[in-house]
Amino acid sequence: MNLEQEILKEYDLNVQELKLLRHNENMTYKVLAEEGEYVLRIHQTVEGMSLSMLKGELSPEELISGEMQLLEGLCQNKDLGIQRPVRNREGQLVTKKDGICGTLLEWAPGECVNKQTMNVKQAYKIGAMVAEIHNAAKLTGNIRRYSYGTDMVERVQKVCDTILQKAGAEPQIFANIQKVLDKVKELLRARGSEFVMIHNDLGESNLLCSDGGIIPIDFSLSGVCIREMDLASLFLHFEEKEIKDAILQGYNSKTDCPANVEQIDICLGYQLLIFILSQYEMISNQGWFTEALHYWDEEVFQKILRGERIEGKIGLYS
Repeated sequence: MNLEQEILKEYDLNVQELKLLRHNENMTYKVLAEEGEYVLRIHQTVEGMSLSMLKGELSPEELISGEMQLLEGLCQNKDLGIQRPVRNREGQLVTKKDGICGTLLEWAPGECVNKQTMNVKQAYKIGAMVAEIHNAAKLTGNIRRYSYGTDMVERVQKVCDTILQKAGAEPQIFANIQKVLDKVKELLRARGSEFVMIHNDLGESNLLCSDGGIIPIDFSLSGVCIREMDLASLFLHFEEKEIKDAILQGYNSKTDCPANVEQIDICLGYQLLIFILSQYEMISNQGWFTEALHYWDEEVFQKILRGERIEGKIGLYS
């Protein structure tokens, strides 16, 4: 019996079929059972991806348990359509076998957002939904999740020292990145009292269109930071100006704390570096990486340092 089956034995389900959907931060399966449809996640990252710089002093089990508690809290707002966690026979949110954690969620219906066919109406709904997450998360209490504050920025800087030197990054690019991270630290230090719970991975595959609404899924990278981090996450994926403008309008329509567009750009630089460093082993041997690093330096890092808006394509998911 494999690990997935061992973990599923701990739930009151009559499983009929198990299908692997994807493997990134987790191995994610669709579970068909007599009782309904579910999502099983085995919390093992794909080879070449590392989240170690994000964790700080928290253990993987603490972080996973915190994510499930967050989802239970967000489920109180039924309009969000958040996947409800399923507890095992012992009443636990996390099931552990051979040192590996597994979690089970109810299935969320819908199709992934497609940025090629996205319109401004849909983009507006996405922005409004993100604001609703931030509003609802205020009620979830003290939950152990990632903190994207200054301590993490300093960990990112140390990882940059190792990885970018290994990659043979030019000294000027390396210096620009460190200056951007110093700017991120300055921003987060100034707004540390305004941190909220954020999703932090709002790409196409984590946004479902369902019954005319937008459902966010996969809160694996969720944590606390300023609101602009989630908007920066969206702007990494959705790059057309009219789409970004609609996302921003939707967000601001549902909050008393309008987003700061200049600070979104600073956070975008932070998001980009988290992407590069967490997936470095997978992307560094790709033929496009060195050229992309130069492009990101010109179109993202240098513009942040000059105080210019980032309006070009980032190229991560195009």
